[in-house]
Amino acid sequence: MPFYAQPVLHCRNRPRSGVPCNAIILPYPELPMIEDSGERSQRANSLFEWPGDEWCANIGCPSCGHVLVYGPGYVGWAVAPYQGKGQFRSDTVCVSVECECARVGCRVPIKFHTVIEDRSPKSFDELRDKLHRGFFVATCRNGHSMLPIPLERYRLCEVLDPIPTDPSL
Repeated sequence: MPFYAQPVLHCRNRPRSGVPCNAIILPYPELPMIEDSGERSQRANSLFEWPGDEWCANIGCPSCGHVLVYGPGYVGWAVAPYQGKGQFRSDTVCVSVECECARVGCRVPIKFHTVIEDRSPKSFDELRDKLHRGFFVATCRNGHSMLPIPLERYRLCEVLDPIPTDPSL
């Protein structure tokens, strides 16, 4: 039976923390299909070209909260369930998180991506709660730790396409 492949990351904090981190499934608009024989179409081969050599992004682990910079060497491909012939996208709900550094006089943006359970308002509220409680360990470009701020100051946006390169990294 053919299968689909989906891009994944494994938290780099995993070996050091006592928290078992799950694989972070990344968003992808069209999952490449691989036939039983292992053959891939030309289209599938082009899909495997992501991410490019220049790609890097801040990713927040939903298990342990560490926000780390990842490059293309950290992205792997895992088997996704086969749902029948067709074009399928990743079911991952990836969210871009942005806020200003709360350190007095700084205001440098803190940006990262993370994944949530689903698209329900409850999942977005749980993410806001994690942010407000200081669950995510992130820093601004000036090295200041992310501090809790009022909930309405977090900008959350769902990401449907592959996570873009962050030019500020």
